[in-house]
Amino acid sequence: MIVLSIILICISGIAKSICDTSESTFKNSKLKSLSPFFWNKHTSSSNKWKNGNPSDGEKFIGSSTIFVFLTDAWHLFDLINIVMIFCSISLSYSVIFTGVLFVIRQISFEISYRFLNN
Repeated sequence: MIVLSIILICISGIAKSICDTSESTFKNSKLKSLSPFFWNKHTSSSNKWKNGNPSDGEKFIGSSTIFVFLTDAWHLFDLINIVMIFCSISLSYSVIFTGVLFVIRQISFEISYRFLNN
């Protein structure tokens, strides 16, 4: 269970680095070769709406609420980040180990964020 907790928390850190890259440094990152309509947070927000226009309503039921994670990379990887944190902590055995998981998450975030942005 400890190894699984560590793997899950590393996935959380990587997912968070993808969120941050999608939001703040997309144009200068390794993600730039991917479709900005899904991967760039600033252009993908229109995926929630019919014709990319909020006044036309949701693209599909729940596309701006419960199913928003299906519309762009930022929301998908934010969901993965949160789920992995909860799962990892629920598998941990102590407060001390939860602290260790936090440190591991921060390290995995830093490594993957630097990789995506170099």
